[in-house]
Amino acid sequence: MASTADSRQNPLDIPELLYHLIGFVHDVTHDTWSIKARRDILSCSLVARSWAAIAQSYLFCEPHLTCDNIEEIYKFRNTQSKFCDALLGSPHLTRYVRSLLMVLHPDFEAVNEKLGSIRFSNLDEISLKVPSNTPKNWATFPMAQLQGIVGLATLRRLYVKIEQKERWLAVAPLFPHFSSSIRHLYLDCDNWGRAKDSVTQSLVDRRPRIHLESLYLAMSDAAQNMHPNVIYPFDIAQLRSLRTYQLDIDWDSLPQETKLALRKIDLCVMTDKGPDLSFCKNLENLRLHVNDPRKITGAVATLKSLGASQHLRCIAIDAEKHFGEDDWKKFNSVFCSIASHPIVELVGGAELPLSTQEILGRCFPALESEGRLRMVPHYEPRYL
Repeated sequence: MASTADSRQNPLDIPELLYHLIGFVHDVTHDTWSIKARRDILSCSLVARSWAAIAQSYLFCEPHLTCDNIEEIYKFRNTQSKFCDALLGSPHLTRYVRSLLMVLHPDFEAVNEKLGSIRFSNLDEISLKVPSNTPKNWATFPMAQLQGIVGLATLRRLYVKIEQKERWLAVAPLFPHFSSSIRHLYLDCDNWGRAKDSVTQSLVDRRPRIHLESLYLAMSDAAQNMHPNVIYPFDIAQLRSLRTYQLDIDWDSLPQETKLALRKIDLCVMTDKGPDLSFCKNLENLRLHVNDPRKITGAVATLKSLGASQHLRCIAIDAEKHFGEDDWKKFNSVFCSIASHPIVELVGGAELPLSTQEILGRCFPALESEGRLRMVPHYEPRYL
């Protein structure tokens, strides 16, 4: 008869424990997802057969194939081609892939054709990048190989990054094919003033509509007081998170449903008046970027409009380091007057010298005494 010890399952073969072990290795190195980090996960896959599938799920979940500048384009193309070959040779790995980066460029047609031939069953996020050296007339090239991917029913997040003027023509043909399951859109487009007419025209008759829950807009050369619905037919009635960069929104013309649905707003204060957000009755988190001391008046006006808010839990102020003590004191009274007594975060404050942090503490004595003042490092919120 086998002993109790012999019949006991090896702890290293318990799936739940393995997920925690390999997940720990992944989480520790995730912010610096380097070759070494990948090798650590790969080493885990070689420990035992029972470890392989779990390690593969972390390795292929977010490939982290990056292409940050023109010089990296062809290196990225070769790496992504090998990645596609691995998926085509081992189709079972495709179920682990949650995120993809696709470069829209003529030299990537062969790679994109490979991507188009792969059947992704759990793809959640797609990033489309149009490099600055993509030809202006590339929209005339066949893009059928990508239409199937951007139309996947599993997609929830879409990132579109267009680096140079008029390169949006490479993306416009794909817009009508975007999946109606997309809920989160990140749109960073240069020269949007010229882009919107072509994109909007291709979407007018699009059905079913795409209902967004979060939206990030960063567009140069856009008209002042822009309305998010210029990217129709993205329905924003139930939008919960809105983030803009160097862009004014026509707040007054937002649908009433949107005003009530918004929970998070992240915006740059563009004028000395600042937007009136009193209509955001259910707002919970607000982040204001104040890049110029002359815009402090606008930021204070925006905060005053939220004085009666009962749901606001956190206010983050992302301001220039050259703000002086007198500049910061202008915020003190308005912070104390907000009915919901929110936490106040000074973004970048944790990176300042202790002497400067002490000065900031003196600027907000009430918040400091109540424990509502936080110095936090600079961060980029991921709302999508």
